[in-house]
Amino acid sequence: MLDFYKKWDNVTFATLALGIMLSILFLGYNVGMSDQSDFGRVMDASSLTHYVHDRAFIFIDRYTIILEPNSLLSNAWRIMFSEEGIENYPSIHLLFVRLSVVANLFINRIIGAPLDVYRIGILGGMTAVMYAALLYWLFRQIRLQNPILDIIAKLVIIFIAVDVGYIAYFNSFFSESIQILAFMMLVVSGIRIFRGHTHPLDFVWLVLASLIFGWSKFVNIPIAFIMIAVFAVIVIFSADVGYRLRRGIIIGVIALAGLVPLMLVYNAIPDWMDIDTNYNSVFFGIVKDVDDATARRHLQSLGLSPDMAQFASTNRYVAGAAPLFRELGFEEEFENISKMDLLLFYLRHPALLWANIEMSIAHSGMIRPWYIANYGHQAERLTPSDNFSGWSWLRVRMAFDTMWGSIILWLAFAAAFLTKAIAYLSHNGRRMAIALLLAILGSAAYSVVVQMIANGEADLAKHMFVYIQFADFAFVALIVGLLYHIDENPKTLRLAELKALHNIPRFAVPIICIIALTVPLLVSSIRAILPITITPIDTARQGDIVTFGEFGSQDLQWLVIDETADALTLFAIQDVAQLPFDSGNSSFWVESDIREWLNNDFLNEVFNDTYRIVNAERDLLLSIRTQELATSGDRDFYAFHIPRYAFRGADRAYSMVVADYVRLPGADTMQTLYDMGSSHYIRGGYWLEIPRFLDGEMPRYVTRDGHIIMRDAMNSAGIRPVIIITR
Repeated sequence: MLDFYKKWDNVTFATLALGIMLSILFLGYNVGMSDQSDFGRVMDASSLTHYVHDRAFIFIDRYTIILEPNSLLSNAWRIMFSEEGIENYPSIHLLFVRLSVVANLFINRIIGAPLDVYRIGILGGMTAVMYAALLYWLFRQIRLQNPILDIIAKLVIIFIAVDVGYIAYFNSFFSESIQILAFMMLVVSGIRIFRGHTHPLDFVWLVLASLIFGWSKFVNIPIAFIMIAVFAVIVIFSADVGYRLRRGIIIGVIALAGLVPLMLVYNAIPDWMDIDTNYNSVFFGIVKDVDDATARRHLQSLGLSPDMAQFASTNRYVAGAAPLFRELGFEEEFENISKMDLLLFYLRHPALLWANIEMSIAHSGMIRPWYIANYGHQAERLTPSDNFSGWSWLRVRMAFDTMWGSIILWLAFAAAFLTKAIAYLSHNGRRMAIALLLAILGSAAYSVVVQMIANGEADLAKHMFVYIQFADFAFVALIVGLLYHIDENPKTLRLAELKALHNIPRFAVPIICIIALTVPLLVSSIRAILPITITPIDTARQGDIVTFGEFGSQDLQWLVIDETADALTLFAIQDVAQLPFDSGNSSFWVESDIREWLNNDFLNEVFNDTYRIVNAERDLLLSIRTQELATSGDRDFYAFHIPRYAFRGADRAYSMVVADYVRLPGADTMQTLYDMGSSHYIRGGYWLEIPRFLDGEMPRYVTRDGHIIMRDAMNSAGIRPVIIITR
């Protein structure tokens, strides 16, 4: 049995991984990623056009191939080798997409389907097979003597690396799918070289992996440079002294074969990308949510006209922003700004840099961004898939998205890595290990810092993907390294051995790190089962829980979120009902069904005259469809999904004054909850009164994880009223 396992284990686990991937993508309804205006440049360069036009926040699995009246082979040749669209998007990603288009052509001919049908599942299936092959290659590098530990190690890899958060990208035109392949290829070839497989062919694979990694996402090019350079040094110095010169020449030629194309790709990055991303970096990053004086000062520091401050807190895609920017003559001046200028600005303002690093880390909890749907028209818009989503579920509840959690993770990784190097490598090998460790840490740090410099806060949750890959790699490495240590030193589990100093880095550090990262999950689980202490309403203060009113034969429980000498502001900590925001799918609170219900049926049934409910005025945020009603504000409002950052800029957003006896939580409510340290009460699954700015159909909604997203108003969700009562 053991011999059978050793012979077939890697094939078995790779096949299992492929089966899971295919079930994620195709079992039941097809699963993928919806477009967010990024697919167009890929499709234009791949002879594709839209088959379905109602596609906002909906995964589309069918497109139309643009054919010419020529033969099948002529069309296939044109699609594969045409230069059309490459100048606008010179990414190796196009090679994979074009291959899938040609594959669709031949499959259509074989099965008798119309030749112009493009099924994105062909691309997803191709990518899944390649990923399974890379996982097989990875599994071959892992061999623990204890088969149980070996099985655990490989199942951990599958649990994390084959999560739907990663695999759903395969059914999409996002280049993250190719980045996933390249990253895995980089990991496997790097492991091989570091473990002594220093044949030039192994270095060829690493250079190819680095080239694809950098070429798939241009922001990754510096990481690709670092990896090629560091591993070139490792391969050269691993040779005997007498052979290093010859080895150096061979490795140098191979390295140049990767570095030169990367330099050419970097120089080929289209101008529109630089202009758009630099605009976002400045106006949706450096001067976002700051006062006018600060914005003007920062712009002057960048060598820009302070008159550009009027564009603060806008991104390149705000309606009318780009044309007005050009009309005022700012575009030509702005074209002189470079990424180096932005980096130097942040280095001169370390407090702002640190704050933005914290914000970037906070956006690294979700593998797949919340604003990208996984299902088509069969499900509610923005519905995520739960197929094999255990790691996605766990990860977002752990401390990966906190600064302290990230520091602990990387310190633990560094300690475990160095301890292993010291124990098993020669003096020269240790130096190479330190160089590799610095390369990994530097690449991970770069992947955090670069996001704000490269594109500001625009699309930040998606742009943190490469850091998420690095963090998951470090976490898996800690677990697998721990299993290796137990396998090699089974006595480590004995209490006496646990106390030995030499076992602390190898055993205790990974365990402490894993426990530390699960602290948020443990705290939230404990809080969920703790009894709630009720305070009499007459003596209640901010932060207390009170009961007030009765609905459906149950006392309603409220959190006091604000108090004055005369009044208390109360927020319901439990849903009072599950209802649509508006049956007509409108996100405008003033005309919504839920406002009518709360201020009539609910109000009359729940409350008596013991306390007077105040008909209180407040500012109501507006969407693009109602902004003409604004009585204050001059900005669009874009809410992040993280409560800490969600409502910055709300005070300058388009709003109008409304008055209600009973309302839904607004920006002020949620910010107060966070500031009070009561963020655990934010979680739930309920409506907010805040609309998504860019349409009039999707109010903001708080998930059970406490993230603030949006959904169609016609769908049902929890209702958590907010009221003000006099004492």
